[in-house]
Amino acid sequence: SLKVMLSAENFYDFISDPKLVEWHEILEAERERILDDFATSKNIDEEKKIIFYEIKSDFSISSLISSIVSEMHEDYIIVIYKKKNGQYKVSLRCQDGHADVGEIAKKASREIGTGGGHKKAAGALVSDIDKFISRIRELA
Repeated sequence: SLKVMLSAENFYDFISDPKLVEWHEILEAERERILDDFATSKNIDEEKKIIFYEIKSDFSISSLISSIVSEMHEDYIIVIYKKKNGQYKVSLRCQDGHADVGEIAKKASREIGTGGGHKKAAGALVSDIDKFISRIRELA
């Protein structure tokens, strides 16, 4: 995409590049597939106002999906995770700010990985997703 941008004479040349258009269509289709799966496969803790979802995708779009989902469920803590190379990459969101997901990620990942971020958006990389989820439930 950098080569396309540098060779483009104007913005239209850039956004209409056939390869970029193809990649965008592939990403959009995957985003839609994941959001459809989220609708039926998410795990909701109504008492704690937390939604958990494991992404199964070849793309690294956990952060994108967690941001989209958090806008649809503003009053929930959103926890999206994906297994990669024996560890779990986790994205956390809390759009209305009722919980500080940066602190939650930091505390929940102790001794099993690393985590942290901001009040409304955070991330973690952990080795034990069950322990991490259990700790999130305790901290929420």
